[in-house]
Amino acid sequence: MTENENLTAFGMVFLVAVLCLALPGVITSHLKKGVELVYLPLNQLAVFSGNVRTESLESIRSKKDLIKENRTLKTELQRHRIKDHEILTVLDENARFRKLLDFKATTKWKLILAKIIGKDPSNWWNHIKINLGTDHGMEPNLPVIGPGGGLLGYLSECGSTFSKVILIGSPNCLIPAKIRGTQYSGLVEPRSDKSHLKSSDKLVISNLLPESRPQIGQMVVTSGLGQVYPEGIPIGRISEASKSMNYDLYFNAGIKPVAQPNDLQEVWVLIK
Repeated sequence: MTENENLTAFGMVFLVAVLCLALPGVITSHLKKGVELVYLPLNQLAVFSGNVRTESLESIRSKKDLIKENRTLKTELQRHRIKDHEILTVLDENARFRKLLDFKATTKWKLILAKIIGKDPSNWWNHIKINLGTDHGMEPNLPVIGPGGGLLGYLSECGSTFSKVILIGSPNCLIPAKIRGTQYSGLVEPRSDKSHLKSSDKLVISNLLPESRPQIGQMVVTSGLGQVYPEGIPIGRISEASKSMNYDLYFNAGIKPVAQPNDLQEVWVLIK
C-alpha cells in the first residue's frame, strides 16, 4: 500500500474507534463485526494488489535484463566468430606461403612471386592479371607457373605496376612439349573437336609420332624449343590418347593440367 492509502485506512479505523466509544455496547459490537466484514477483505485486496504490482514490475525488469543480456551475448558471439575467421585466414596464409618458400628453395629456376589481382570472369582459362610490371623487372614472354611448379602461361602485356598473363588454355598459347623421359615431342594447345578425344580436359598434346604410344599418367613437360619456355616445366599428365584422323600417322593425347588457375592467389614468374 502507498502512504496515502495507509493514511486513509488509519483515518477510517480511528473514526470507527471514536464512534465505538460513543455508542452503546451492543451497537458497538455489531458495528465492529460490520467493519471487519468490509475492511478486512478490502485490506487483503489492497495487499494482494500491491504484491501483484511488485511482482509485475520485477518481472518487467527481469525481462529487460534478459533482453539486454541476450543482446550482449550475441554481440560477443559475433565478435568471437570474426576473430576465429581472422585466425583461420592467417593460418591458411601461413601454410600457403610456407609451401611457396619450400618450392622456391628446391627449384632450379629464378623466381619472383606475384599476386593475382584480376581474372577473366567469363573464362578462367583465358587470362589473369598480376601485381608486377615493368617497375619490377617484368617483360613480355616471361613464363608463369603455379605455386607448385605447373605451367600457367606467359606474360603478354606489361604495364608499370601490372602484367597480363595468357593462360595455357587460351587459343593464343601454344607450347612446344614432350613426354617426360622421352624425346617424343608435340604441341600443347587447347582441346578442340578435331582432337577426337572423349575426355573433358582442356589441353591436348598433338602430333605425337606413332611409336611414342602415349600412356595414361605420363607427365608432359615443356621441350625447351622456342624462345619462351625453358625445358622441363611440368604441364600436365596424359589422361587419354587416340590416333589422329590424319591417316593414323600421329597420336593426340588429352592432358590434365598440373596448375588450376581458378584456385590460385599467387603465381611465380620465371625471370632470366
